[in-house]
Amino acid sequence: MAATLDVITDGRTELGIGAGWYEEEYSAYGYQYFSDITRILQLEESIQIIKKLWTQKVADFYGKYYSTKDAVCLPMDHLTFSTCGGFHVPSRTACSAQ
Repeated sequence: MAATLDVITDGRTELGIGAGWYEEEYSAYGYQYFSDITRILQLEESIQIIKKLWTQKVADFYGKYYSTKDAVCLPMDHLTFSTCGGFHVPSRTACSAQ
């Protein structure tokens, strides 16, 4: 959806992605709340998959947490996205653009 939105907005879309921090939100959706390091490693794999989807016609990925086989994302795009990690205090948040 982000790739389509980027096309519709003439390249003005930026995807923000994070590892998650609010345990109650995980519980509300029925997801297991893993340790900080595990969530960060899952985020790392997610970013690798997204990059493959946006740059390759067919994306295969086999990681510890996620895998894809013959995954396709149309339209292919080269979106900018940022990742952030923090400590529940906005002034202590680290972000990086990918």
